Amino acid sequence: MARLTFNLFCFVLVLFRATSWIQKPAKLIPNAVVTLGLMIAPVTPTLLNSPVGILIQPALAIPEGVNRPDLLPKENDAELIDVANFLTKGQRNKLKVTIKSLEKETGFKLRVLCQSYPNTPGLAIKDYWHVDDNTIVLVIDKGEGFKRKGYSNVINLNIGKNVENILPNQFWTRLSNKLGNQPYVNKVGIDIAIINTIEAISYCLSNNNCNDLPFSI
Repeated sequence: MARLTFNLFCFVLVLFRATSWIQKPAKLIPNAVVTLGLMIAPVTPTLLNSPVGILIQPALAIPEGVNRPDLLPKENDAELIDVANFLTKGQRNKLKVTIKSLEKETGFKLRVLCQSYPNTPGLAIKDYWHVDDNTIVLVIDKGEGFKRKGYSNVINLNIGKNVENILPNQFWTRLSNKLGNQPYVNKVGIDIAIINTIEAISYCLSNNNCNDLPFSI
């Protein structure tokens, strides 16, 4: 069941979209309340109780699946894969340190894929990352869907079952709504949106007490 659910997530995520931005990262302010928020597609009910966990994503037509292992890094289990080059080398290195520290401290694996569909490894990430109930898969997509008119969001999440016990669905939905929406991404830049998203996840998993973003935007 877990493999089936993640297969569905991978198939849906290959459509995902992203953005283009520039600005300084938001300062972390513990327990700050953020008022900005946009509508996000409802979480699929059948996935809420699945072994893999919650799937949060924008609602768009499912595109043709992609499976390109040639786009995966040569290193094993890279925490962050940036095939779209949204981040600078320095930014990638700093975020990898943050992700490794989070895993060491909490035992939860955060894995990040930055893509611009259809240029994505797609389904190939499933076996590469060995996704389990302690894994959060964050896909940032600035592909075809993001360029369409109407609702668009660059953040797509697959939340492991064990992570659900630490942070509620409300947190993940607000994270996606506020940091992945088109106006915010266009305002601050895709790189800063990615950095703020990873910092929010890291802070909240380490402190176990977030229902909303831990900083103002």
